[in-house]
Amino acid sequence: MTRCIGRVRGPSVDVWWGLTIGVLAGLFFLPALRNGFVWDDDVNLVSNPNFRGLGLVQLRWMLTTAWSTHPIWGGQWIPLTWLSFALDYLAWGLNPVGYHLTNLAIHAANAALFFVVARRLLARAVEAAGEGVLRLGAATAALFWALHPLRVESVVWATERRDVLSGFFFLLTVLTYVRATEGEGPQRRRWLTWSVGSYALAIASKATVVTLPLALLVLDAYPLGRLRGQWRARLGEKAPYLLLAAADVALTLHAARLAAPRALYRYALPARIAMALYGLWFYIEKMLFPLRLSPLYELPAAVSPLEPRFIASALAVVTITASVWLLRRRWTAGLAVWVGYGVLLAPMSGFTQIGFHLAANRYSYLPSLGPALLVGAGAGVAVAGRRLEKIREVAREVQKEGGAGFAMECDVTRVLDVERAVKGTVERFGRLNVLVNCAGALHVSTVEGISEGEWDRLMTVNVKGPFLMSRAVLPEFRKAGGGAIVNIGSILGLIAMKDRAAYCASKGGVTMLTKAMAIDHAHENVRVNCICPSIVETELVKGLFDKSEQGQALRKARIASIPLGRAGRPVDVAEMAVFLASEESSWVTGAAVPLDGGLSAY
Repeated sequence: MTRCIGRVRGPSVDVWWGLTIGVLAGLFFLPALRNGFVWDDDVNLVSNPNFRGLGLVQLRWMLTTAWSTHPIWGGQWIPLTWLSFALDYLAWGLNPVGYHLTNLAIHAANAALFFVVARRLLARAVEAAGEGVLRLGAATAALFWALHPLRVESVVWATERRDVLSGFFFLLTVLTYVRATEGEGPQRRRWLTWSVGSYALAIASKATVVTLPLALLVLDAYPLGRLRGQWRARLGEKAPYLLLAAADVALTLHAARLAAPRALYRYALPARIAMALYGLWFYIEKMLFPLRLSPLYELPAAVSPLEPRFIASALAVVTITASVWLLRRRWTAGLAVWVGYGVLLAPMSGFTQIGFHLAANRYSYLPSLGPALLVGAGAGVAVAGRRLEKIREVAREVQKEGGAGFAMECDVTRVLDVERAVKGTVERFGRLNVLVNCAGALHVSTVEGISEGEWDRLMTVNVKGPFLMSRAVLPEFRKAGGGAIVNIGSILGLIAMKDRAAYCASKGGVTMLTKAMAIDHAHENVRVNCICPSIVETELVKGLFDKSEQGQALRKARIASIPLGRAGRPVDVAEMAVFLASEESSWVTGAAVPLDGGLSAY
């Protein structure tokens, strides 16, 4: 059986997907146009003459609000947000429809932009996913985020322009950063320059994006895979972002001290820790169960960390943290999303309490992007083999795990079948980037005991099959910019065994084919590796040991020769194949990896 895994990028189609998602988000919030000015819109907009125009007086005011003691617009530095209000005033006067229309349009743009960002991040996280799966996953993530009830406050409240505007430049920062990681030389530097510039505009829209440089480090760890062994270089790469963040933090703290001198020190440290833990759980709960939402979750005059709601929130946070840590190797995405969520929520947490809110729905605008990505995560796998019902079972298992699997009948010894399988996979997923060759045949005898026909059958299945499949996928790998081939060989391709002459010869051929191909195609970013298992509890191996007393005794004797004292399991081979197919093995090629419980160590 041979497994082909596909992935693709299609910019022109993605544009239409993004536009569609943006339109849907805009239509969803269209009733907001009937909304008037609410809450402190009166102070910020209706009764505030300072932003009305683009003259030097108005621009100077926008740039110097951090030095104001005004209780509403003091305490923050958001010149770009004020500039957008000035443009609204020039276009609409004080008609609230125009202000809401601008908020709605920016949020719609954010939904489309998040689709593009999500598609790229999912492509890096789920190497096996194909074109259709990536688009569907990214669309699901974008719509879940953009249409969630928690977004209402940020979109339909005119004053919260700072949320949607900073969100736009936040997403643009992330997108250009991811593009930079995909390029080299001048191209990479250009994308990084765009990213840093976008970040500067984001912090000029709202100070709560200051932790974005730390979020980029989380992305470096997963799914970009750029942090391991290179954390100093990655940290140095963030220097421009960190300098901008430090300057904005200093400016915001200065403004807060002027506008609300006692607010920063109102609560003791234990109370602030309790409020921070409460917030971490609060928004997760509201994302999952958006019930009893309110425009105001009032902060009590005194906060006791021993109150039931604070204790329950702390326990929930500890449980989630422990769970994602324990599952970090199997579910790296969970840990990355949880850390990123905490990093982005930190500026609005109780550690830096300024306002009179214990929590606010609008605070979830950016931190909820990561959880939305989990909602959209998926994978795509094509499984090809001669026994259609068996491979359909594998495809169904992929689908149960949330992926997009499909099965096709294929005899890997036939050129036409191989070409049809590769073509079908590309048509379904749009791209190929991993091939796992695991078709196999076995014959037990000496050279004298095997017929010429049986010899040919073994060589055809075990050696010609990987040759035909590899030859067929290489052109697709070149189109994709590289790929990985994982051949399932045998420990008998490295060491010999009695009565296995033909099998040893065929698996030795697979081992050397792997090494030769690795050398031939390394310059094309194609990695080729071979897994060499010993006794694995597959149908092929089980057939060697009948249920008779003699057969079971032979099985026990074989297992007794393995230092780890057990036979291998199919999952042992599968996990090694996933590793060799992933970016975690990006510097591994031409390897024949013994997977034998220590058998070859003698």
